Amino acid sequence: MGELDRTITLAINGLHCPTSDAFWIFLSDKVTTAVIYIIVLAIMFWKLGWKKALFMLLTTAIILGLEDQICNLIKDFTARLRPGNDPIMLERGLYLPIPASARQIHGFPSAHAANAFGFLTCVTMFFMAGAKGRFGEAALQPETGKVVKWVVGVLSVWAFLISLSRVFLARHYVGDILFGGFLGWILAFGGCMFALYLWRRYSKK
Repeated sequence: MGELDRTITLAINGLHCPTSDAFWIFLSDKVTTAVIYIIVLAIMFWKLGWKKALFMLLTTAIILGLEDQICNLIKDFTARLRPGNDPIMLERGLYLPIPASARQIHGFPSAHAANAFGFLTCVTMFFMAGAKGRFGEAALQPETGKVVKWVVGVLSVWAFLISLSRVFLARHYVGDILFGGFLGWILAFGGCMFALYLWRRYSKK
């Protein structure tokens, strides 16, 4: 699996040009991610109301924070070098659009992928809960359902692209991305299910 992971990562990383480099760097930047979060959360407050949106915000913050910590623990335990810090990958011609990190040298799993798919899962579950009346209240209007589908669709593409950007930037192997994305999804799914259960049980008391 390690050799296959290296081969696929090198193949994707090799598809570069100045324009695509700038795009992947922009997409992977923390400021870009923060803007995406703010826009989506603003839509949540608009469509779900401030109480549900605030509850979703707190739930998502806890889940993403937990994902970050778990990813860091796994990175310290596995100590798998990032592609840009791996001498074997550099010898094979790995392209580095940005310098490799001298501090964060371990990359399994990808916290970017975990947080991207975790955020996508949280937004999807809370939006769908509101659209179908699973908060214990009336379902949202049909027009809101269209907004839900649009937001979830855009976020799905964003989560995929931001994960892919980490391979292009030589920050992660494809295996790091796949495991990180799965970890983010499973933790967010479980966390949101529990949060929605608490809302239905205690919000009316």
